[in-house]
Amino acid sequence: MKDIINLLSKLFIKKSCPVHKIHSVLFMIGIILIFAFTTSCQVRVVKLGEKKAVEKDKIQVYFDEGFDASKIIDSNWDTKIVPYFIKEAIDINVLLKSAAADPLGTTEKYAHTETKENTNYNFIVKGTGKIISVVGGSRGSLNIDLAPYDNKTDIKVLIGPIISSTLNSIRDSYGGLSYGDFVNQLEWAKVGNRIKDIILETVIKDLDKENLPGKTISFHGAFTLVNPDNFDEIIITPIKLEIK
Repeated sequence: MKDIINLLSKLFIKKSCPVHKIHSVLFMIGIILIFAFTTSCQVRVVKLGEKKAVEKDKIQVYFDEGFDASKIIDSNWDTKIVPYFIKEAIDINVLLKSAAADPLGTTEKYAHTETKENTNYNFIVKGTGKIISVVGGSRGSLNIDLAPYDNKTDIKVLIGPIISSTLNSIRDSYGGLSYGDFVNQLEWAKVGNRIKDIILETVIKDLDKENLPGKTISFHGAFTLVNPDNFDEIIITPIKLEIK
């Protein structure tokens, strides 16, 4: 930024006449503001102490042959992405207890967001509960009762076979990927779709849905809130499941 300011000063001020100096200064200020705005939109907001972890988990998004969503995700799934979610996950009971007391404070403390202006708030969680029932259809889910058990649905876990095209909780909460890493929205969307494909193929494909009710499930995953103070409906996209 300093180099840009110096360069603009030389180009538009040093050799300008007095009248043109004012116009030059205004032009330079405009350029600086535009530069600051466009770069700030690509700055990832992370929790305190997370900066080193983000750099460690950062994924290379371009290769010699260019952009390849499958290569980006597949080659890092087991080595970086899944371990990140296991490491970062907060127990869902701890999160809900905190949210009941201070929902906005909980979001500020635990949400993984792209920018301060982001309208979605993503949470990485883990937990164990009992499966009350299975919701069928193309966008199936599990109704989960968390301890202490009262046979009421506390959260839902997605089991497909379709994960909503607008729901990218795993992609958006992973610290090693940022929208600013990509050329356009299309590439960002392809990354989200590849993540959902892997989840369908490796996490929930072989679930025996008919025999799940009554069993205990352990999960790691992420969910997204639109309103930072509303935890009434939690729908988790799983990245790891274990049926006991």
